[in-house]
Amino acid sequence: MKNKKGRWGILDGLHRLVKLYMAGQSTVNVRKIPPELIYLTVRDEL
Repeated sequence: MKNKKGRWGILDGLHRLVKLYMAGQSTVNVRKIPPELIYLTVRDEL
């Protein structure tokens, strides 16, 4: 999702990004989620 400054941010999966970086990967598969759909990513508490 883009922040107020127009830069992309990480909602979840920072550990996956770090793992790929440590493995020397230069590209990452991502899903871009528009701000109006962020509410769909919220999970109910268990």
